[in-house]
Amino acid sequence: MDGRTDTGAARARGSAAVGFALALALAGATFGTTSAVAATGAPRAAAYQPHRIYIATWRGCEEVCRAFQDHLVRRGLSVDFLVRSARRDPARLDRMVAQARQLQPDLIATWGTTVTTAFVGRHDAVDPARHITDIPVVFMYVSDPVGAGLTTGPDRSGRPNLAGAHYTVPAASQIRAMQSYRAVDRLAIIYNPAEAHSVGAYQALRHAARDLRIAMIARPLGLGPDGRPTDGDLALAVNEIAAAEPDFLVFGSSSYLMSNVETLTGAAVDIGVPVFSIGEQVLRRGDGLLGLIATVENIGEVSAFQAERILRDGIAPGDLETAHLTRFLLLVNMRVARQLRLYPPMSMIPLAKFIELGEP
Repeated sequence: MDGRTDTGAARARGSAAVGFALALALAGATFGTTSAVAATGAPRAAAYQPHRIYIATWRGCEEVCRAFQDHLVRRGLSVDFLVRSARRDPARLDRMVAQARQLQPDLIATWGTTVTTAFVGRHDAVDPARHITDIPVVFMYVSDPVGAGLTTGPDRSGRPNLAGAHYTVPAASQIRAMQSYRAVDRLAIIYNPAEAHSVGAYQALRHAARDLRIAMIARPLGLGPDGRPTDGDLALAVNEIAAAEPDFLVFGSSSYLMSNVETLTGAAVDIGVPVFSIGEQVLRRGDGLLGLIATVENIGEVSAFQAERILRDGIAPGDLETAHLTRFLLLVNMRVARQLRLYPPMSMIPLAKFIELGEP
């Protein structure tokens, strides 16, 4: 490539940046620049315009979203981030998709199953007029991308512009973690039928329980005319579950349940039912007893690694293997253990991390 071609490429990049800034102004949005810092602590010299990443979230930029950004900065990428949240309102998602299409960022990062589905659609129902097909998309915090119809298989997305990471603990491993704490003959789960990933988590647990000859009690939340869980049904569901006297209530994957984590787990503990979860915040914010978890930092980092390979290495999203977390943390909330008088066995002490309320 000769010098004239280099200059032309630089001018093209500069024109694109000007056009992008104009689009931002028209959309009323701004990208916040994050300066990459090298290992020496000195700012990295920018030889090109920063990469532009549009981050679409469901309930704001929480730990996973921040870990995603932090990883890219630590790795020395110069990145401008624009973070947009649906604020748990599905009606906002179409506007967010339209904004991202107008801004044409270098990459879109989507948080959760609901947001990712709105941006790229199911693999068998893609509508180019509604979904993003020409911008790289990396999904994060999606518990079951295959079950949700986002990818065609567990190893690759099967879609040219989509890549991501699978973080969910296998259902059989979840049950074995519970069995390591106490004998398990009966499990219960509450799930939200309006969330595909919540239904998928229930189905995976049901199949694993059947294979291990463990009884499974499932309680779907009732939905109102707006398609959302009805007020008051969560407490009713906990009471119904408690009547079956399960050995554990499994906190199913669900944005709705997570937004009511204190209510659900507090009600369960008050009735004497221990809660198991694969979500760290269920034990740290709520009254979960036992968790086998992928840390939120690792979930964000593994998705950022996929984004890095696209932006830095130029790999097409569809050519990337879906990243899988393989190491998980066994977590025990000792405050809840004392409240339930259900203490971990001695065999678990060398294997688990024990936390108290308010610990980092």
